[in-house]
Amino acid sequence: MARHSNTTLSTISWDVRGLNDSEKCDTVRLALPSPPTSIICFQETKPQSISRFKACTFLPATHSSSFVFKPSIGASGGILIAWADSTYVLLDSSNTTYSVSATLASRVSGDKICVTNVYGPCTDPEKPDFLEEINVLSDSLQCPWVLLGDFNLIRSPSDRSNDNFDPHAATLFNDAIQRWGGGP
Repeated sequence: MARHSNTTLSTISWDVRGLNDSEKCDTVRLALPSPPTSIICFQETKPQSISRFKACTFLPATHSSSFVFKPSIGASGGILIAWADSTYVLLDSSNTTYSVSATLASRVSGDKICVTNVYGPCTDPEKPDFLEEINVLSDSLQCPWVLLGDFNLIRSPSDRSNDNFDPHAATLFNDAIQRWGGGP
């Protein structure tokens, strides 16, 4: 979801489900378009750390030195935002419990954009805290915002492949999306 921007931005958001295996890293790198999009966001990266050498195993060369990362906790999570170094420069970054954000400036126009990549909690008791965390982040931003990732929430029963639907969680998510400027 993008908020308050007329800028065209090309992004990829992908729940990669682990980048610890070298074959998986090759698969991810080869699946990315060429030329790559401006911004690449991964969820469930799973490593505890990512060096530039490791980044080269799954990111295009244009992105392998320009990224921010939130490590996984145990065997789950891990979030990464990478950008084309020739297109953007990093102004600021931050990690919260469920997200990583990067404020980037265009090397051509100087226009700023904030990108937030989320990996929402899988357990229901944590979901209101996750949504409140994003609400607080949303209120603090001073530039156009792109919010993407794996929310681990659904908006309606039709989003499910089974009958397990929590209408309360869906209402919370839909209300939050409206607050963030994401429409009805």
